[in-house]
Amino acid sequence: MGSHALEPSRPFGRGSISASLYIHGQAAREAAAFLVKQGQVAEDSGFDGVTISEHHGGWYEYVPNPLLMSSMILGATQRIWAGPCPMLLSLRPPWLVAEDMAWINARFPGRVGGGFAPGTQSSDVDYVIAGIPMEDRRKIFGRHLPVLAAALRGEATGQLANDPAIQLCKETPIPVLSSVGGPLGAKRAGAAGTGLVPSSSNRIEDLHNFIDPYLAAGGKGPILINRRAWFGKPDARRLESLIEHHATRPLAEAGERHFKADYIVSEDPAEVADGLVDAVVGARGTAVNIKFFYKELQPDEMLRQLADFGKYVVPIFRKKIAEAL
Repeated sequence: MGSHALEPSRPFGRGSISASLYIHGQAAREAAAFLVKQGQVAEDSGFDGVTISEHHGGWYEYVPNPLLMSSMILGATQRIWAGPCPMLLSLRPPWLVAEDMAWINARFPGRVGGGFAPGTQSSDVDYVIAGIPMEDRRKIFGRHLPVLAAALRGEATGQLANDPAIQLCKETPIPVLSSVGGPLGAKRAGAAGTGLVPSSSNRIEDLHNFIDPYLAAGGKGPILINRRAWFGKPDARRLESLIEHHATRPLAEAGERHFKADYIVSEDPAEVADGLVDAVVGARGTAVNIKFFYKELQPDEMLRQLADFGKYVVPIFRKKIAEAL
């Protein structure tokens, strides 16, 4: 048995398992309803939480406001936690993001959290729409992150501290994660008092380059390990789709090596669960977030995967992660 208590019901909590949700190429009305449906199926299937990512201008399979969509899911479910992960904090005033999250937390106590990032140069449309120079994204993010993190743990200053929902964060703090691209970002997250959410494109052995400096800087927050996984027969379409998508992004060659080596796929639920536990433990993480998506994945197939993964893989993962952490 592990030496630390598990907290899967807390957003990004120790030992938790969550799933990333996407719109699967649907029109807006159908996509919004389908995100909620995925959240409901994930809850019924035994997942602890769901996450939604942000991009703008209809880029790939993302939505422009994942916090808004998360609130819709929370309103249609009873237990599961939800949150943006990541949300592009370089595009938004941290004080307003803090108020939005705090009021959602007031309505759904302890069921919202957030992962935040500066954004990526592979999606310049985000900065065009927001009217922010892309080259300033990391500098802005560095200023915004500690402000947001302090507010959501109940340590807001100035007039923001007068907001009643922000004041509630003293009783029910909202977990905050920071994306990380190197040791400096890891140290920044540790200093800001946030957790970490490395990219799913990072190989497990490379995550120590981020996580070790984070822990050395005093980081004590959740460390959410993103992994791509599938319960079922191996299918070359999925791998080819991921490689094709990431070929348009920086470090495409490294991404291809990663997907071939670290994509967890098996018809044996124990084998999938073992792969996830090994990823969390091997990276010194505390929780795992599953990315099922690939471009050709149809909505009904996604719902079946959520249901089957929750029924067969999640129970085994819970038992093994409790022993490992």
